Amino acid sequence: MISLKSLIGKIIVFGTHHIQSEDNVRDLKKLLVELYSLFLQIEVGFDETNYEDRISYEYCDIRKQVEVNFPNLGMYWSVHDSQKIMSDADVVVGDAIDDITDIINDLLKVKWCFENTSEIDAVWHFDFLMRSHSEQHLLDLLKHFKNCSE
Repeated sequence: MISLKSLIGKIIVFGTHHIQSEDNVRDLKKLLVELYSLFLQIEVGFDETNYEDRISYEYCDIRKQVEVNFPNLGMYWSVHDSQKIMSDADVVVGDAIDDITDIINDLLKVKWCFENTSEIDAVWHFDFLMRSHSEQHLLDLLKHFKNCSE
């Protein structure tokens, strides 16, 4: 199985570099499935060391590069609380570029932890960011990719 650190490196390039591939969507989809599988299997500990403040990344810069690498992606329709069966479900708008940007932004924070704190701290942050933020973006994006391929 690929390591979390290696997998993060393969995903963040979509928000930091111009990627010339025949099918960026397919490539990212495969990586996100691997990331989600790893998230579901990972053992999480806690490092009690008090590390320096983490850096933040510029959302706009990441988003611009994601737009370059995925020019055909944009807004999509989704259903709020789709797990519930309701005749009057709320239809909401999702944004594939935002989904990818947010996932990459969170993974850059985890990468920083790998480089500046400890592996235990990095894995803890990965688990926390996935549970609190990125997991929903990842699942929404994979569902959108699936719907687009039909």
